[in-house]
Amino acid sequence: APELAPIELVVSPLTELAVRKAGIEQDEVPTSLSEDQVLYNDRVADLFGLSGIDIARTPVTTTLDAEYDEADGLDGSEAYGRALAQLSVRDASTGSVRVTIEELVAQITEDPDDNSLSLSSAAALSLDQATNVLDLMQDTDEATSGTDPVLVAQALQAVIRTAAGEEPFVREDQLVLLGVQGVDTNTIALAHRLLQQTSDDGSDVDSRDKIDGLLSDALTALSTFASATEANTAAQDVTHEHYAALGYGDLGSAFEASFATFLDRASLGSADVNAVTKLEGLIESYQNLRAYVVDPSSAARVPSLEDYSKLGILGVSDANLGAMLNDALSTDFTLAVAVIDAEQLQSLVDDFNAAMDLIHLYSMDPEANPAPSLADYQKLRLTGLTDEAFAASVTSVLADSDVVIAADDVRNQTQALVDAYTNLLDFAAA
Repeated sequence: APELAPIELVVSPLTELAVRKAGIEQDEVPTSLSEDQVLYNDRVADLFGLSGIDIARTPVTTTLDAEYDEADGLDGSEAYGRALAQLSVRDASTGSVRVTIEELVAQITEDPDDNSLSLSSAAALSLDQATNVLDLMQDTDEATSGTDPVLVAQALQAVIRTAAGEEPFVREDQLVLLGVQGVDTNTIALAHRLLQQTSDDGSDVDSRDKIDGLLSDALTALSTFASATEANTAAQDVTHEHYAALGYGDLGSAFEASFATFLDRASLGSADVNAVTKLEGLIESYQNLRAYVVDPSSAARVPSLEDYSKLGILGVSDANLGAMLNDALSTDFTLAVAVIDAEQLQSLVDDFNAAMDLIHLYSMDPEANPAPSLADYQKLRLTGLTDEAFAASVTSVLADSDVVIAADDVRNQTQALVDAYTNLLDFAAA
């Protein structure tokens, strides 16, 4: 029988999606609908977790309405409102409701057997992120009260976007706007790293407490690093959990054990690791050094004098020694193991410096100082000097009063001496 009372219908982005998936084009006005086309309302409802809810007839209670209350569970109208709020969050990224709908139309597939609808993985992730933006928005509502809603929306989306590793990352001022504690210029990079290590859908950072917890644990770990480095007790006091809290949970136990030997050197103290950027720089320098020793081409750069100084290794004071050390560590396996223990690496540096001092002092006064041996020359990574007899000949030249090796250029001047003597021998042989 015909209905005499007016029929109230709800027109929403979800009903529009149903229309589009039913094969009706944008802006097309159909004069009639088949039974199957009408069923797309139910299929879209199922897709958005609204099974049993008639999206064309059920009134909507939006998340902004005073009667909306998740505490006592969502009724059909509230659930509908939350689903629409998800899409509204997406609108802020796509630019309009229309673009959001058209993107979803392309990302929804239909099962040929039962006609059920499903979202592509990208669309599902996007909607999960939107859900977590909503959760974070509601959790930070008090802190952001009175703030430009556009700025709030941008900050909320930036947090979830950062969790997914998508740039641009959330800014310091945006986290402060949301009421997150402990964020400043020193910790924003740490916040980025920690957020990126959470779930891509943002579910690990959908409340201010969760974000605060990440940073609080990290700052506590940083304090432990500082106190342990000052007391030279990192090997005992700094645990894997401290690395993980700072976003370095993937370094591995071998790295952590070796790194502790550097932190426990007397040449490093709390002032060297009491800021996030300082500890990050120290870890980066050590990572780069280890990579260079294994394969120089895999390292981000050649270890510098600053890297060795940052790691608390003393005596690497000029480019020549730095070059010698890098060459020795990357080409001689018996020496390369020194990088896993700070004391061994320091001993290697001390050994190289002693060899250079020996050669310099012998050239200054051969009668008062011991003569360098082949091993001493080899420590300088010299080329062309391979046997005891040749080394003895070079030493005899060093003993000449006209030959003096400068203290600040021992390697280069000794190499020049070896090259000149080699050329003399070649000339004589010819």
